[in-house]
Amino acid sequence: MALAVSVASCGGTEAPVASSPSSPPPEPKVAFAQYEKAVKPFECTDAYGNIGDAHDDGDLVAMQDNARKLRDVVTTLNAQLSEITFPAAAQPIVDRMRELTADEVAGLNELAESDVNDTERIAVVRSEVEANDTAVTVEGDRLRAALGHPESVFGSAADLLALADNTAYRDLVPQSYKFEAAIAANDLAGAKAANATEIEALQRFIDEIAAIDWPAGSFEGQASTLRDHLRGQIEFDRRQTDVATAADIVRAPDAGTPEWLAARAAYDALWKALVQADQTARPASMC
Repeated sequence: MALAVSVASCGGTEAPVASSPSSPPPEPKVAFAQYEKAVKPFECTDAYGNIGDAHDDGDLVAMQDNARKLRDVVTTLNAQLSEITFPAAAQPIVDRMRELTADEVAGLNELAESDVNDTERIAVVRSEVEANDTAVTVEGDRLRAALGHPESVFGSAADLLALADNTAYRDLVPQSYKFEAAIAANDLAGAKAANATEIEALQRFIDEIAAIDWPAGSFEGQASTLRDHLRGQIEFDRRQTDVATAADIVRAPDAGTPEWLAARAAYDALWKALVQADQTARPASMC
């Protein structure tokens, strides 16, 4: 009743108030400039590479220090992404980047505070951080394209290749520990299960490589060579546990099987060739 009286008292004789004009849509050029400024510390920090180097060298204190440094960089990027007004079509990409950076920060928090004696957990979390980090980079490529500034075809392919590799690594690391634990427990079924999951991860790696739109040149041939070596590793895994007992399993060399070492060499050669071509295509570095 009170609402009805209030409305009636207005009389309805005054001219309607014109609605305020809607805000103009965000300018992609402005958003791009702001994004480039925000992402520069993320793309130029050496903390990411230092984490892996320190871990590989067994210097876990340095690994933790660099995890804290990278955590600060990624946390800042996440916050700045929320402050930039992006075009509506680009916003889902930004949302995905913020999800990935949040996951990366969680992993970096764990690495920074890790028990240095828990080698298995450190290896697993490192692999998760690296997969998230490269996924952020690939989403950044998509964002630049959405804002009218696509990466070179070489840079984009290199980033997609790195993401496929780091995703496979993330999926493979836990299985290697499960495989070793199964053998230690004389558990053939457990070893078979770990190898089966590894084979699935390797096949996804092969499929993701095949899905990349390779630039003209020798890159497709190099990618084919990489896929062939990964198929060789799959065959090794199948043979490895096709035995009667866990004691019959033929262990892979500590450095890796010939198939895996050949795959790593093929990956390195392909990735470096793409990066070199990208640097030639756009020699001005942002770092």
